[in-house]
Amino acid sequence: MTERVLSQEALQAMLAENTGDVVLPTLKIIHDDLEQDLRLVSNTENITFNGEEYQGLIFSVSLPKDTEEEVPAVRVSIDNVDPFIVETIRSISSPPLMELGVLLIKTSGAITMEYGPASFRLNQAEWDSLICEGALGYEADYLNEPAQADHYDPTTHPGLFV
Repeated sequence: MTERVLSQEALQAMLAENTGDVVLPTLKIIHDDLEQDLRLVSNTENITFNGEEYQGLIFSVSLPKDTEEEVPAVRVSIDNVDPFIVETIRSISSPPLMELGVLLIKTSGAITMEYGPASFRLNQAEWDSLICEGALGYEADYLNEPAQADHYDPTTHPGLFV
């Protein structure tokens, strides 16, 4: 995971009352079942960065709550205006890797990656006619793993119960 440090230019662009600079989140969906990675940028138009085209599609990212009552999960909500997102999620056989990033686009046209990529796994996905939502978590789901690998009882391990 990368550090959460933004440049001075990105902070100024985010906090300025008026600016031509733009800060945009990116999302990359990676899976072996896909012909190519799906790259999205929360924008109304496509953006090319480092030779890769990011498709413009409005989405939002919600960071996890700082609470002890639930497992932290990043939530991503994508406007379901085009059925290809749901079709993509349905077409893959196992949870995909999701990479989040933040781009800074300067008025001069220069584009820099300000944060990321931060890698997550899609743990849950839901959709309806308006929105497609997903809960992202760590690649290894340690909290849902069994506490022990083997189960010992008299039928499988009689020597332990003599």
